[in-house]
Amino acid sequence: MTTQRWFISIPPAGAARAVALHAADVIKNRLGPQNIKAFDCLAYQNGFANLLKVNDEDISVDLLNQSLVVSCLDFETTVFLSGALSPVTLFTLKLLKKQKIKTIHWFYESYKRASYWQNVVPGYDHFLAIQKGPLPGFCSRNGSKYHFLPTASSSTCDDTELSPERPFDAAFIGIPSRYRIEVLESLAASGLRLAIAGSGWRNYDGPLHTMILNDSWTDQSWSAQILKNSRIGLNLSVDDPAGDADTHISPRVYDVLAAGCILLTENVPLLYDSLQGCHFHTFSSQDEICGIV
Repeated sequence: MTTQRWFISIPPAGAARAVALHAADVIKNRLGPQNIKAFDCLAYQNGFANLLKVNDEDISVDLLNQSLVVSCLDFETTVFLSGALSPVTLFTLKLLKKQKIKTIHWFYESYKRASYWQNVVPGYDHFLAIQKGPLPGFCSRNGSKYHFLPTASSSTCDDTELSPERPFDAAFIGIPSRYRIEVLESLAASGLRLAIAGSGWRNYDGPLHTMILNDSWTDQSWSAQILKNSRIGLNLSVDDPAGDADTHISPRVYDVLAAGCILLTENVPLLYDSLQGCHFHTFSSQDEICGIV
């Protein structure tokens, strides 16, 4: 029986990078460190940025993909997995498939916001996603097998014991948006003590300012610290999900549940596929959430 050798493309930034790194750790534990190789897109991007005399993203991506192919073939890869937002081109994927390497992409982003999937689906044997919508049909028409695969918690219950005081009524971790700000400002106006963190809040200037604990990327240790001191963990979509059957579920909902907080989330269809067997509370409007909390 041929031993599987996995080659994983690690995205350069944000939550996409964190999820891919966790996936790499799981595969390493399953197959052994000798059968997995991680290709760090961030390291290559930074390296080529220092070498190039011109700031040309196309050249940087091309060089990165050339390096990826060489490294992948040299490793004698049998399975290639790319994390969401990895800058892997369709040309690269076709080269790998010609070498009988199974190609897989885990797309744990919103298909409405990260639209690159339309360009690369034909290069993947398997396309894993946290949403459905047009994805299953598009994959079928382009020779790729679609799979629904939610993410999981980035922390464990052991390192997120609830603080007995729980000084915050509710916590929200994520980037700001008009809809999210409106909901959070309504909760703050009702007298609730909120804990807010996430990239982008540095530019916010309003009544939530004193409740922002971290205004940059919030990693799993920061998230765990915030959640274990909160009674409720909030899941809020970037935009108002009313009437949208394909609103994706933030991976952070799993961290909320792992921390032992009450999960309060919008009532959207994908909840029931993503959180089977889990306990949570839902709301359908801003007025309703204020009444629940």
